[in-house]
Amino acid sequence: MLCDRPGIFVDGQLVCIGNPKEITHRYAGYLVFTITVPLGKTSKAKRLVQSMSPHSSLTYEVGGTLKYDLHSQDVMLSGVFEAMNILKQQMVVIDWGVSNATLEEVFLKLVRSGGIKTEEHL
Repeated sequence: MLCDRPGIFVDGQLVCIGNPKEITHRYAGYLVFTITVPLGKTSKAKRLVQSMSPHSSLTYEVGGTLKYDLHSQDVMLSGVFEAMNILKQQMVVIDWGVSNATLEEVFLKLVRSGGIKTEEHL
């Protein structure tokens, strides 16, 4: 990125502008959680994520890898670590990771949803 204050356009309309950290904080509101488990254990992993964050949304599933958006109001980062320690002791987890949403993920979310319907966020 070669600018300090990027803007996101959707259908020719400027839907947001600000520094990257501000945009991701304002429009993300979730953690990105990825977990890889053996193929036969995906249902157990899904149940765990659902219990950890009831409003989580599965963004993709490929083989034994699941990627979720965990809403920040539902889950604390310490809870994610505790749940992963339990699963690792049961030898269910191959790999896992948690991160904040990236500017690219916010961009894709805004484009898919058609942007923001009000200009108050500009």
